[in-house]
Amino acid sequence: MFRFGFVTISILAGAVWCQNFPENPCTNVFSYRQQRGVYYGEINIPYDGSKDLNLAVNISMQGLYQSAKLRIDLLTPAESILSSPVLTYRVNFPFANVIPRITQITFNGRIFCYGPSEPSKTLVVT
Repeated sequence: MFRFGFVTISILAGAVWCQNFPENPCTNVFSYRQQRGVYYGEINIPYDGSKDLNLAVNISMQGLYQSAKLRIDLLTPAESILSSPVLTYRVNFPFANVIPRITQITFNGRIFCYGPSEPSKTLVVT
């Protein structure tokens, strides 16, 4: 009986935690993460062997923001890029209290995924 109660609590806690994240149309390359109360995104993108690393991430958030810029950091060590089949990036969101919806991820001109903007209840920034 104690075990059942523990499982129920775990499932409810997991459901509450997951509700913080918007729908993710990019599950093949993007995941939302949380570490010590800070929300961010992680992109694992197949590396095409190119010398150029052009990653574009489009987001959508409800509200009106004047400077809603993402900070994207390459986590794959520079010395490992050429031999790595996948590059890992951390996507730092512009605001601590607003988690944006990912609407498109493009790497070196190839669109890996796309999805809808935030549902428009009020003003939406895309």
